[in-house]
Amino acid sequence: MSRRVGRRDFPVLVEKLRGGPPRLSPYAVPQLDSVLNTLEFFVHHEDIRRAQPGWSARDLGDPREKVLWSMLGTAGKGLLRGSPVGVTAENAITGSRKALKTGAPTVTVRGLPSEITLFVFGRRDQARVELLGDDADVAGLNGTSLGI
Repeated sequence: MSRRVGRRDFPVLVEKLRGGPPRLSPYAVPQLDSVLNTLEFFVHHEDIRRAQPGWSARDLGDPREKVLWSMLGTAGKGLLRGSPVGVTAENAITGSRKALKTGAPTVTVRGLPSEITLFVFGRRDQARVELLGDDADVAGLNGTSLGI
């Protein structure tokens, strides 16, 4: 698909982008568009940062972490739908918890909201999180294809 799109004339692609998302796309719903784009832009920004030698996690500060935490519940539910176990996120700043996928047994993903966001978007190797649960349940979550 990407190759086919890449062969199109650039001005045509720009006009298509300016037209906004298709009517049946989740991005056509303003509230969902805001959540998905904020998280996706954050994740792709971190993809670029963390692909560099010697990278380290950065301090986003409380306001940005709060925004990511507020959006994590909505996005996490869709991104974790294939998980064979329930998944709870635990905010390492506040200690608050959110169920991202209901079910038993449950694995808790503990970390900064930014790091949990990276984890649920499938960036396991780069996300600085702690997975709490039985070894078999953690392995089940780790064996799940996460992200979009």
